[in-house]
Amino acid sequence: MKGLKLSTQTDIQLAKLEAEQQQNIKNITRILAKVDEMCQEEADMSLDQLIDNYDYCMERLEAIKHEKVERILVASI
Repeated sequence: MKGLKLSTQTDIQLAKLEAEQQQNIKNITRILAKVDEMCQEEADMSLDQLIDNYDYCMERLEAIKHEKVERILVASI
């Protein structure tokens, strides 16, 4: 872990740190499950599918913008 010297921690401190991280993972997993459920309800897609779709749309938008700029440049010649 960055900035945390685990080798200097006592066994009790390590156990506490481990429990904290397990709780953090549990909380994040719970929230992601809720987000995934909301994505299913709102968009009929999983969170992964929604992210993939978002990325695809962003790529297409950039391609469209690039094409528009190219056409403007060609028209101005």
